[in-house]
Amino acid sequence: MNIYKILLVEDGVYVGEIKKGKPDGRGVLKYSNGSKYVGEYQEGKCQGQGMLTCCDGTTYEGEWAENHMHGKGKLISQGGVQEGWWFMDNFECHYGDELEGHTFFKTNK
Repeated sequence: MNIYKILLVEDGVYVGEIKKGKPDGRGVLKYSNGSKYVGEYQEGKCQGQGMLTCCDGTTYEGEWAENHMHGKGKLISQGGVQEGWWFMDNFECHYGDELEGHTFFKTNK
Protein backbone atom coordinates (compact mmCIF):
# COMPACT_ATOMS: atom_id res chain seq x y z
CA MET A 1 0.00 0.00 0.00
CA ASN A 2 1.37 3.41 -0.97
CA ILE A 3 1.35 6.15 1.62
CA TYR A 4 1.00 9.74 0.43
CA LYS A 5 2.13 12.44 2.81
CA ILE A 6 3.26 16.00 3.02
CA LEU A 7 6.83 16.14 4.25
CA LEU A 8 8.89 19.20 5.10
CA VAL A 9 12.38 18.69 3.71
CA GLU A 10 15.51 20.81 3.89
CA ASP A 11 14.83 22.69 0.64
CA GLY A 12 11.02 22.78 0.50
CA VAL A 13 7.86 20.70 0.70
CA TYR A 14 7.42 17.18 -0.66
CA VAL A 15 4.07 15.55 -1.43
CA GLY A 16 4.05 11.92 -2.48
CA GLU A 17 4.92 8.38 -1.54
CA ILE A 18 6.92 7.87 1.65
CA LYS A 19 8.91 4.88 2.90
CA LYS A 20 10.78 4.87 6.21
CA GLY A 21 10.19 8.61 6.59
CA LYS A 22 11.78 9.53 3.22
CA PRO A 23 10.42 10.25 -0.25
CA ASP A 24 10.23 6.90 -2.05
CA GLY A 25 8.13 6.23 -5.15
CA ARG A 26 6.41 9.03 -7.07
CA GLY A 27 6.11 12.55 -5.75
CA VAL A 28 6.50 16.30 -6.14
CA LEU A 29 9.06 18.48 -4.38
CA LYS A 30 8.49 22.23 -4.41
CA TYR A 31 11.70 24.00 -3.47
CA SER A 32 11.72 27.23 -1.46
CA ASN A 33 13.27 29.09 -4.45
CA GLY A 34 10.28 28.25 -6.69
CA SER A 35 11.80 25.29 -8.55
CA LYS A 36 9.89 22.00 -8.73
CA TYR A 37 10.80 18.34 -9.29
CA VAL A 38 8.10 15.87 -10.33
CA GLY A 39 9.08 12.25 -10.61
CA GLU A 40 10.47 9.16 -8.98
CA TYR A 41 12.37 8.93 -5.70
CA GLN A 42 14.31 6.22 -3.95
CA GLU A 43 15.44 6.51 -0.33
CA GLY A 44 14.92 10.28 -0.35
CA LYS A 45 16.76 11.00 -3.61
CA CYS A 46 15.65 11.74 -7.17
CA GLN A 47 16.06 8.36 -8.86
CA GLY A 48 14.53 7.13 -12.12
CA GLN A 49 12.40 9.30 -14.40
CA GLY A 50 11.63 12.88 -13.51
CA MET A 51 11.31 16.51 -14.56
CA LEU A 52 12.93 19.48 -12.87
CA THR A 53 11.56 22.95 -13.62
CA CYS A 54 13.86 25.67 -12.30
CA CYS A 55 12.70 29.11 -11.17
CA ASP A 56 14.44 30.69 -14.21
CA GLY A 57 12.40 28.52 -16.63
CA THR A 58 15.14 25.97 -17.33
CA THR A 59 13.81 22.41 -17.49
CA TYR A 60 15.39 18.99 -17.49
CA GLU A 61 13.35 15.92 -18.26
CA GLY A 62 14.86 12.47 -18.21
CA GLU A 63 16.70 9.99 -16.07
CA TRP A 64 18.08 10.69 -12.59
CA ALA A 65 20.51 8.88 -10.29
CA GLU A 66 21.13 9.93 -6.68
CA ASN A 67 19.83 13.51 -7.25
CA HIS A 68 21.87 13.95 -10.45
CA MET A 69 20.86 14.21 -14.12
CA HIS A 70 22.18 10.85 -15.25
CA GLY A 71 21.26 8.85 -18.35
CA LYS A 72 19.04 9.93 -21.23
CA GLY A 73 17.65 13.42 -20.87
CA LYS A 74 16.80 16.79 -22.35
CA LEU A 75 17.75 20.18 -20.89
CA ILE A 76 15.98 23.26 -22.22
CA SER A 77 17.32 26.65 -21.17
CA GLN A 78 17.66 30.17 -22.55
CA GLY A 79 20.94 29.01 -24.09
CA GLY A 80 19.27 26.30 -26.16
CA VAL A 81 18.53 22.58 -26.00
CA GLN A 82 20.87 19.79 -25.00
CA GLU A 83 19.40 16.37 -25.61
CA GLY A 84 21.36 13.18 -25.18
CA TRP A 85 23.37 11.41 -22.51
CA TRP A 86 24.17 12.89 -19.08
CA PHE A 87 26.66 11.70 -16.50
CA MET A 88 26.28 13.02 -12.94
CA ASP A 89 24.90 16.44 -14.06
CA ASN A 90 27.36 16.82 -16.95
CA PHE A 91 26.28 16.65 -20.59
CA GLU A 92 28.28 13.90 -22.29
CA CYS A 93 27.01 13.63 -25.89
CA HIS A 94 24.04 13.86 -28.22
CA TYR A 95 22.15 10.71 -29.20
CA GLY A 96 24.20 8.82 -31.77
CA ASP A 97 27.47 10.62 -30.95
CA GLU A 98 28.41 7.88 -28.51
CA LEU A 99 29.34 5.78 -31.57
CA GLU A 100 31.81 8.32 -33.02
CA GLY A 101 35.44 7.40 -32.72
CA HIS A 102 34.77 3.67 -32.66
CA THR A 103 35.95 1.40 -35.47
CA PHE A 104 33.61 -1.29 -36.69
CA PHE A 105 34.80 -4.25 -38.70
CA LYS A 106 32.71 -6.24 -41.12
CA THR A 107 32.88 -9.92 -40.43
CA ASN A 108 31.98 -12.72 -42.82
CA LYS A 109 29.98 -15.58 -41.38
